[in-house]
Amino acid sequence: MYIGMLQWISILLFFLQANADSCVKDIHSKYHEYTFEQLHTVYPIVTFVTDIIHAEDVKYLLRQEKKNKFVRSGLMYSSPSEIRTSSTMFLSKNTDPVLDCIGKRISTAIHQPFAHMESFQMTRYYENQHYKPHWDWFTRGDEPTQRTHTVFVYLKTAKCGGTTIFPHLNIDISAEPGSGLIWANLDYNGKGENLVQHGGTDVTCNDTKIGLNVWFQNTCWPQSNDCSIQPFKIEQNSCTAKDVPVNYDERINQNARDILELKRRLNMYEPDSPLKNEIQIISGSECNDFFNWQSAGLVYSWHASGASKTSQLTRVIACNHNNSRPFQNENIISYKSYSICEKCKSNKTSHSEIIKDAYPAYNKPGFVIEWVRHREKTGKDKNGKPVDGTKYVVIMDTDMLIKRPIDPDEINVGKNKPVGAFYGYLEGCNNELIHRHLDKEFHKYCSKVGGISIWRYEDLRQILEPWLTYSVDVRHDPMSWKYSGDIYVKEGGKPWISEMYGYVFGAASKKMKIQENNDIMVYPMYSPKNPIVIHYGLEFKIGTHYIWNKHHFRENRLSPLKLFEIPPEPSNAAESIATETISTLNEAFTRYSN
Repeated sequence: MYIGMLQWISILLFFLQANADSCVKDIHSKYHEYTFEQLHTVYPIVTFVTDIIHAEDVKYLLRQEKKNKFVRSGLMYSSPSEIRTSSTMFLSKNTDPVLDCIGKRISTAIHQPFAHMESFQMTRYYENQHYKPHWDWFTRGDEPTQRTHTVFVYLKTAKCGGTTIFPHLNIDISAEPGSGLIWANLDYNGKGENLVQHGGTDVTCNDTKIGLNVWFQNTCWPQSNDCSIQPFKIEQNSCTAKDVPVNYDERINQNARDILELKRRLNMYEPDSPLKNEIQIISGSECNDFFNWQSAGLVYSWHASGASKTSQLTRVIACNHNNSRPFQNENIISYKSYSICEKCKSNKTSHSEIIKDAYPAYNKPGFVIEWVRHREKTGKDKNGKPVDGTKYVVIMDTDMLIKRPIDPDEINVGKNKPVGAFYGYLEGCNNELIHRHLDKEFHKYCSKVGGISIWRYEDLRQILEPWLTYSVDVRHDPMSWKYSGDIYVKEGGKPWISEMYGYVFGAASKKMKIQENNDIMVYPMYSPKNPIVIHYGLEFKIGTHYIWNKHHFRENRLSPLKLFEIPPEPSNAAESIATETISTLNEAFTRYSN
């Protein structure tokens, strides 16, 4: 089964080689077309390709069991274990012209040198056999070479179970024999990419799954007789024909251009979307190290998820003297804090000065108000609309990571119909609290939302002043501790979640009901569906002993670089989200330092 929305891209094997040698034209005309489908459409790209090898070649590979023997699979650095319970068989290069022909066909399809391809590894899974999530790149760090790409070809598909999963990318798939998956194991800096962790699930009935692992390294494979890049010619529909090397001198430079073009077509270098000037993501931040490292994670995820192609990002910082440097392609606006705090006493506004309340969450409506003011100072066109073209505004907390681009149409954002992440504990929408602050005619518009919210710009502008006003009112309501649903507030105290009621009540006062959405946001301790963001605001656990809480790292700084401890391998979908959170933050810190 395929997970998520899949975008079909049909291209010929040699769609980039119209002017190449005649042997390429023979393959083009006599073999068949490949269909590439992106299972993960933003970096890291995972691509499904139909019929990467011919049906006759599949049969030939399956017959190799008569000549060789499957043995219990081992691990990269250790003996067999319960992590991998399948069996494997290696098929050496340069011992069988048909096998070499299959390898050359695969290497040509993904634009990788055949000389860099390792020997084939066939892998077999019987009932209840599996390979838990792992990486194909060498993780120890002292190897002289590294695996750059993996192609996994399905040779026999089990009737039940036996799927290939990518826990971090929400992919769970099986396929017909001859088709396969392609992915890069390294990131743009040549380091192992954590997000392409993958595994083979248990075969759950009396059946068999057989696959072919094809790995490419960054140097010539030792068993290669010829480390030059050679094309080949296929005379028939399968690899039972002899391959014939031809003069390749004219193709050397073209091959490099082809690789760039292939990456562009597969969305790795996709041009900016027309939506980029319509969607604005804004996030508020205080001017300290705690918020700086969180901001680094947010901005990196904006790039890595592909959201930077479809939106703009602005970080609005609540301090008087901003010493923060902007991250890549990020806008920064500084403003005076709406909260009294030790570091910002000189920045008091009328609200905080009168109330004498050191409540940092006042800065959330505060930074949105300041962003609107700053935006409208840039000028308007002849129709009175701001010149930057913003149509939608996404409000996010700093402790969030973006997993995929935000499409307002996908989640049904409309006029007077903003969308927010569902927060069931906002009990004040259904009890005495709403009666204390809103007339009855507005009660039906109250929504239990928080975290991330997506608005049409015109709608957001309507609720700015009510948002701040209701935040103050609920915060200082002497009975709000009882009715707010905040489990951490003591009797007579001021709820921390008062600001959430600020925009919930503020929207309701304008007869605007925020749509509750269960899927756009996920906490690391919960199993995901297809979330847009990860919110790591709460403590989470991976395995038995690994416990992580952002508040334990309030003194962390981006310079000198200090990474989080690498967590154990996840054992379920929720732990995979938690592991992705840590790996994404560590990658963000590394990119920032570089």
